[in-house]
Amino acid sequence: MRKKIWKIRKSDDMKVATIMSEMGLSPIIARLLINRGVETKEAVDQYYNATTESFHDPFMMTDMKIAVERILRSRDQDEKIMVYGDYDVDGVTSTSILYMFLEELGCLVAYYIPDRHEEGYGINKEALAEIKDRGFDLLITVDTGITAVNEVAYSKEIGLDVIITDHHECQEVLPSGIAVINPKREGDLYPFKMLAGVGVTFKLIQALARTTDMENKIWKYLDLVAVGTIADIVPIYGENRTITKLAFQTMPTTWNKGLEALMKVSDLEGKKMTAGRIGFGIGPRLNAAGRIKHAKEAVELFILNDAHRCMAIAEALDQDNKNRQALEKNIFEEAVALIEANSNTSDKKVIVVASENWHHGVIGIVASKLVEKYYRPVIILSIKDGVASGSARSVDGFNIYMALKANAHLFDKFGGHEMAAGMSLQQGHIEALEKGLNLYADVDMDKDVLIPKLKVDMAIQIEEIGLNLIEEIQKMEPFGMGNPEPTFICEGPVHHMKRIGKDQTHLSLEIGRESKVRGVGFSLGEVTDWLSDGQMAQCVCSLEINEWNQRKTPQIMLKDIRHASDTLKEIKKQLFEHKTVDYLKDYELDSIEPFSRQMLTDFYRLLMQKDSTQEHQIYFTKLMDQLDIKRPQDLKKYLMMLEIFSELKLIQYEINGLSMTFTLNKGKKVDLQDSKLYNKFL
Repeated sequence: MRKKIWKIRKSDDMKVATIMSEMGLSPIIARLLINRGVETKEAVDQYYNATTESFHDPFMMTDMKIAVERILRSRDQDEKIMVYGDYDVDGVTSTSILYMFLEELGCLVAYYIPDRHEEGYGINKEALAEIKDRGFDLLITVDTGITAVNEVAYSKEIGLDVIITDHHECQEVLPSGIAVINPKREGDLYPFKMLAGVGVTFKLIQALARTTDMENKIWKYLDLVAVGTIADIVPIYGENRTITKLAFQTMPTTWNKGLEALMKVSDLEGKKMTAGRIGFGIGPRLNAAGRIKHAKEAVELFILNDAHRCMAIAEALDQDNKNRQALEKNIFEEAVALIEANSNTSDKKVIVVASENWHHGVIGIVASKLVEKYYRPVIILSIKDGVASGSARSVDGFNIYMALKANAHLFDKFGGHEMAAGMSLQQGHIEALEKGLNLYADVDMDKDVLIPKLKVDMAIQIEEIGLNLIEEIQKMEPFGMGNPEPTFICEGPVHHMKRIGKDQTHLSLEIGRESKVRGVGFSLGEVTDWLSDGQMAQCVCSLEINEWNQRKTPQIMLKDIRHASDTLKEIKKQLFEHKTVDYLKDYELDSIEPFSRQMLTDFYRLLMQKDSTQEHQIYFTKLMDQLDIKRPQDLKKYLMMLEIFSELKLIQYEINGLSMTFTLNKGKKVDLQDSKLYNKFL
């Protein structure tokens, strides 16, 4: 189990007290809100009470008025409009809502999404020429185009007007479209800068609707706006929170037959909507279209109004997602095998792994999974015809884009940001890239960057965990980046610990004294190797309500767990002392509580239950439980016994951290009197 650093958020006690008194909030809820930047009465009201009136004026965005006038002119003059999107979920939902609204507005409209494998990302000149040849007069980009300076210049040459809508970072030179709508433009006055591409597209729709007195018809699109917003992992505060909060109220009974079908195949029909269910259920199925085949299937799903056809597409996307998962699993296993076969992997701060013909559509996901497994920045490359192209994913605190930039001479091209990037380079440069990145990391990477961090809101008592508190926390949904699900530290004795799940890798327990709460921890099954019933533990957890047989009970979802700090400190003290003294020379043995020959025999018999043909590992916390040791101080005499066994060559052992590895020499007959240490102790 990987060690994690627990970082408790710092909050201003005065601010907590202020909103407690002004809003009548409990201390826990008030602190959670302050931790999320919700610090005033007005902010609290907006946080909880999102309405359609909460949206900012779309005309505050630069060039919005120009874009609206040009689109309405196209409608009035029967010009053909092409919506040009991207192949991810943000791009697909952006394309879908603008296409549907322009149709509703009375425009002649079509859509175009480039083929991920043949055309790659963004606008390309070949597509622009084809669109012009098909008789289109106006092209509107969604979720793309802000860096397409040369391509938009080409569109002007061929007489195709372009309106850019995008949310990605702007470069110094913007495309020369007739309108460039992006809240991140320098000098743009729009107050919320963190919209997804679909959010920017929705603002264009809102502006068109206000101008044409159709604003009452646009709110139905919020469910698709929410899907794209969550899938693009933008912060869930400000207008993004308004979008998702309003959408989640109506999504279970959505008007969109495609989304309804997708929810059915994702096993979400009738269920309360959450960011997690979109991110892990709906998003991957939509993304699978662009990764495995073509994203136009996902657009068709949303713009059709035929329930039967929509269900057929949703089922096909579900199968695409299963194929994607199988492909991803194979590549992940191959990548792990290559990494594990490299004897120098443990010394590397940045992992680079490459192979022939890995599928480009899924290697980004595999890179993320490798980061999760090794908690190190990872670059995964697929090699074809001597060219390696792929994806990078990083960990908090290490800017992978800057690391690539420091090795820019090795790339044919690269781009990205702090946490993710893409690149292509010649196969012969891969080894130099790995060396260069690790040299950069040796200088730039702080020592604790490669230790995962768990951000915690506060410590609470087990007795405080109840249905009322959890229901209050649920009112803070939707959770996501920028509005994280609240996490807590709690402490108490554990009970009824057991491994659960098909492969027995998950953990179930109860924690607390008189008041106990059930806890579940995914991938925490190995905790049972070193923690035993009755021992004191601290855990980081979130809170949820478990419903079973029409009964609701509080439950905690474990993120991490460890021995209560006082117990661990004392065990570490005993082990450190044991490793640093010479019992025969300079140690006062009368400081060790006396033990009998029978205790020595019983301890040896316990160890002898293990197979002597192999090495074993045992945690001292687990050993304390097996020997019924109540206090860490009492461990001292058993450490003395280990030394006696070692002196008599009955055992070879080594202490590593809070555990020991040992092998046994069974069948060896000895006399305790041959032990100098035993005799000294007597």
